[in-house]
Amino acid sequence: DDDPALGCLALVQRDASVAPRRSLVQVVVDGRGFVGEAVAAPEAGEPGAGAVLQERLAAPGDGTDARPHRTVWQHIFSNNSNRTETLWDRLRRDLDGSSANGTTAADIMAVATNKVGDLKALLSSVAVDSSLVVILLLVFCFLRVNFDMVYSGNVKRAERDGGFPAAPAGCGPLSWVRGALCTGIDDIQEHVGLDSAMLIEFTHLAMKICATIGFPMCLVMCPTHAVLGGMSPFAVDPLSQVSMANVRQGSWLYWVHAVIVWLVLFSADRWIELAMKAFLVRRVRWLKRMPPPRSTTVLVERVPAEYCSDAQLREYFSRMFPPQEVREVYMVRRTDTLLDLIETKQATELNLRKAQVEEQRSGERPQHRVLGEGLVDSIEQYREELDRLDKEVAEERGRLSVAASSPIPNPAVCASSAFITFGTRRDAEIALHLQYTADSEEFVMSIPPDPSDIRWDDLKAYDVAEKWRERIGYVCLVFLYINFVPFVVAISSVTNLGALRMRFPAIDHVLNACPMLTLVLQGLLASLALTLFMSFLPTLLVMIINRFFDLKANAWVQQRVQVWYFWFQIVFVLLVTAVGNSVVLAFGKIAQQPLKVFGLLADTMPSSTHFYLNYIMLQWVTHAMNITRYINLFKYITLLPILGQAKAKELSEPEDQDYYGIGSRSARWSVNLIIALVFCSLSPLISIFALVNFALCRLIYGYLLVFAEEKKPDLGGVFFAQQLEHLMKGLLVYAVLMVGVLLRRGPGYGPMLLAAGALVQHVRMHQHFKAQYCWQHLPFEAIVDDDGADKWASACKRYVQPELLADGGVNAGTLSPKDTSVA
Repeated sequence: DDDPALGCLALVQRDASVAPRRSLVQVVVDGRGFVGEAVAAPEAGEPGAGAVLQERLAAPGDGTDARPHRTVWQHIFSNNSNRTETLWDRLRRDLDGSSANGTTAADIMAVATNKVGDLKALLSSVAVDSSLVVILLLVFCFLRVNFDMVYSGNVKRAERDGGFPAAPAGCGPLSWVRGALCTGIDDIQEHVGLDSAMLIEFTHLAMKICATIGFPMCLVMCPTHAVLGGMSPFAVDPLSQVSMANVRQGSWLYWVHAVIVWLVLFSADRWIELAMKAFLVRRVRWLKRMPPPRSTTVLVERVPAEYCSDAQLREYFSRMFPPQEVREVYMVRRTDTLLDLIETKQATELNLRKAQVEEQRSGERPQHRVLGEGLVDSIEQYREELDRLDKEVAEERGRLSVAASSPIPNPAVCASSAFITFGTRRDAEIALHLQYTADSEEFVMSIPPDPSDIRWDDLKAYDVAEKWRERIGYVCLVFLYINFVPFVVAISSVTNLGALRMRFPAIDHVLNACPMLTLVLQGLLASLALTLFMSFLPTLLVMIINRFFDLKANAWVQQRVQVWYFWFQIVFVLLVTAVGNSVVLAFGKIAQQPLKVFGLLADTMPSSTHFYLNYIMLQWVTHAMNITRYINLFKYITLLPILGQAKAKELSEPEDQDYYGIGSRSARWSVNLIIALVFCSLSPLISIFALVNFALCRLIYGYLLVFAEEKKPDLGGVFFAQQLEHLMKGLLVYAVLMVGVLLRRGPGYGPMLLAAGALVQHVRMHQHFKAQYCWQHLPFEAIVDDDGADKWASACKRYVQPELLADGGVNAGTLSPKDTSVA
């Protein structure tokens, strides 16, 4: 108060009577840039903390003792500690994601620390979020009855063509609930796909884990924390009195929590292992039932230049397999010229149709000017152009066919990728696992995608260009990581309640008149910035992946999105408080001193448990919004008066695959479950909130995937296997956090060492999990009894580029095996 330059001075002593040398946390901020330092609690005869601080702060005008904060960059590039910020400083600050005033990523993301009043805000959020969920579900019931093409499109298709799914039993507005909950995993796998079935199965796994951990923790540990924690009721906010924050330092309850770490890791690992075993059964069944030619075909990449022709590659594989079993060899053609011709032809056909419609409407032959010819009859001109383009397209197809079939390799026509179809599944599986040359990067084999989902342009790419584009893509992804904090500033400035009150006086007037509404908005806006940016992030990832990464199928874009989106959320949702004001600096410190990670997590994450309670609750509302399919509904209503029901339905599907795709959904669901696991000991209530979240997921997506959304290409459970792997990694965060908390607050090293043993055991389980369960390929024992029947004869598709088909690709991927239109 005596120093007008001093902005804030706060001292918090953590029970110094129990741990006399524990640190005091101080925050010192003023106009000259002072920063706080850890000050040890004074022993007998030593000056008090206030005296130490006053001594360090010195007089306001004393520049020698008042040392502003200087980063490593400032020490390197300047000897003047009081100079003004230069352009280099700003550039450096933008690159490392820090802010000039010490604002952390958690501040920008509105990740609030626990405080008094959180209980009222939480109860308000529970009431508001639950009400919104109920309202949105009622809105869906109304829309489902009035717009059945949008919300029951698969039922309409099944009624027209026969098959799955049947309309839900009952005729009431809630009949969809029975349909969603009664549709079994086997039926979903059979008719929708294994990926969708395992996404629903993940909700079952999450509910089992949350119930196994959450109910005992809430029924036993919450009362234990409240009664035996030992903290004064005035030292802890009401919501924290049932959590670990109410346990004083050095309490014997930390021994109990060390045992709980073992129980949590053991139960979660056990459920994950059982889920993987059940998935392996379904995966093997899916692989065995894979239809030909996909089941009897292998995708070959990195074919050497001397084998870049159909004839040469067939001869090569005929030396290793019986020649009669190598049914078809198809080298991917470089068809850029052909695609340009087909595109020009399609544009000319469209112009011809327009001219014919104009003639019918006006009764006169339309005309237009052609450079060098003057005014010509439009219909005749377009017909002549079509005849010419038909000949050029046929000639180009013939040229490509002859060049690819020639015994002389031609890398200018044939790319380095090919599809080889065998007569039996046995030969295809053998070919899949062989190494053909001493160079492991030649003849790279993999299971091919579905013919209708192939990204042919990526298979035509040159190897050198592909490598450089991929490197640029990784640079863009790293840049997105580093500059994540500036991207969120704009969103957080909109969703910050204080900023809204300052910019809009009407909002401030309403909140002053209704204080309860302030609590409600605080609960809703607390995690809205985080949720909003994480909603837009998949679109940015898809843009980078599509532009710079060569993938074999569109469905594999979702797999890349799942991995990158997951790690973004782990860093900037779960670990956002530990990141501080710079991702680079945070990871740099951990890289230099890896053991500091225990203390870093223990010092930052326990103080934000209330925020994550609100975050999990906010997911309830997002799921309820998803079932309304408001984007698809808007497109359908817009197109309906113009195009009619069938065409409007076709053009309004599918839903946006960036955010609503299975990759994004899988990543979000994995992170939500990991959040519940990481904070289950610190705040047991979060497990129950997560249980409600996944129960809603089972209900809502059990309906959407079966009755409303279109069937997507199926990768056979790849996303579920990745989710289990992510869960195992997420449990590492829980174990590291608890080891750090027990080290900081436990009565000595005993509880910490006990929990560290659980960490070591989980690491061993994780290694065993990755080594034991190999799900990618069909076990050879499952196909040794193959009867060797000619499965190729029953095939309905072939691996041929659609532009090479006689119909120009209209029926891509549906060529009969007896069709000889492609030589």
